[in-house]
Amino acid sequence: MNRLPVIIIITSVGIFTVLSVCGIGVNFNLAPDIKVPPPLSDLFPNQDEGPHQEFKSEKECLVCHQTGVEIPNIGNSPKIKHEYRRNCTSCHLLPGAQI
Repeated sequence: MNRLPVIIIITSVGIFTVLSVCGIGVNFNLAPDIKVPPPLSDLFPNQDEGPHQEFKSEKECLVCHQTGVEIPNIGNSPKIKHEYRRNCTSCHLLPGAQI
């Protein structure tokens, strides 16, 4: 019986294990880093038609979030940190929405 294939497999597994433990060029992390987008806050709870109540358009979102603006009595709106998408709510949840 030829033991060469078995010896090659065992040796290869051992080498890859040592390299991954030492952090040399082998990455067995099969799940990429997953980032969860922040949910949208209800800025004006007394307004049924206020921002973040429903998705209207990317253009509406970018009015405040393209550069970040000061909202009186609220604070600064964050500037988006990713490429533009057509539907912001494909990632971000509206207030009260659940997955």
